[in-house]
Amino acid sequence: LSTRLGYIYTSDANISYYASYSNSFQPRNGDQLDAVTSSNANEDPEKFINYEVGAKWQLNNNLFASLAFYQLERERMQITDPSNSSNNIFVDGQRTRGMEININGRVTDKYSVVGGINLTDAEITKDQATTGGNLISKGTALGNVANVSFSLWNLYDIDDRWSLALGAIGRGEMYAATPTATTSVTIPGWIRFDAGAYAKIDDKTKLQFNIENILDKTYYSAAHNVNNIMVGMPFNAKATLIRDF
Repeated sequence: LSTRLGYIYTSDANISYYASYSNSFQPRNGDQLDAVTSSNANEDPEKFINYEVGAKWQLNNNLFASLAFYQLERERMQITDPSNSSNNIFVDGQRTRGMEININGRVTDKYSVVGGINLTDAEITKDQATTGGNLISKGTALGNVANVSFSLWNLYDIDDRWSLALGAIGRGEMYAATPTATTSVTIPGWIRFDAGAYAKIDDKTKLQFNIENILDKTYYSAAHNVNNIMVGMPFNAKATLIRDF
C-alpha cells in the first residue's frame, strides 16, 4: 500500500508553504534490480519513505523561487555482495537528507533565468554487507551522490527575433560506488559551460544553435561501479530547426 499526504498553506498572495509525506515500493524486476530469481522471488519489494517541507515565492509577476528540505529513507535494497560479485544480497539502511533552492522566470522583460542548487548528505545508517575489508560501515557516504550540485541557465532577448543564452552545470566530488572498509574510488567535481542562440524566423519557424561543453573540459559524469566510470561529452554543437504546422 503506497500512501501520499500533503498540506499547502498560503499566507499571502506571494508565498506558500507546504509539507508532504509519501512511501512507495519497487518490485524486484527489470534491469535496475536484476531479474527475479529463485533466491529473491519471495523477497518484499524495495521501500522508499520521503518527507519534505518547503516554501514557494512569487518574486514578481514572472519570477518564482522555491526552497525545500527533504529526507529520503530507503529499505530492503538489493546490492552486489562485496565478497562475491556474482551474488546479490539484501540490506537496509540508506538515508538522504538535503536542501534545494530554485529560481525560474523573467528578471526583466529581456532577461530570463533558470537555476538551482542542491546540498545533499547521503549515508549508510546501518552496518552493511560482510565483515573485514568488505564491511560498509554506518556513516559511510553513498556512491554516485555528490554533496553539492547546481545548474544555471541565462537567456537574454536581443530583440523580437534573436536570443542568446549562457549557462553552467556542475557538481562536487563523489564516490564511484559506496566505499567499503578497504576500497574507495573518488570522482572529482566539475563545472561545464554551455551556450545557445535562438532565432524566430516567423510565427511558425524557429532555429536554434546549441554548444555543450564550450571549454572542452574532460569530466566524469557518472559511474556504475569503480571499474565502469563514464566520461562526459566533449565539446559538441547542434543546430535544430522547429516548424509548427
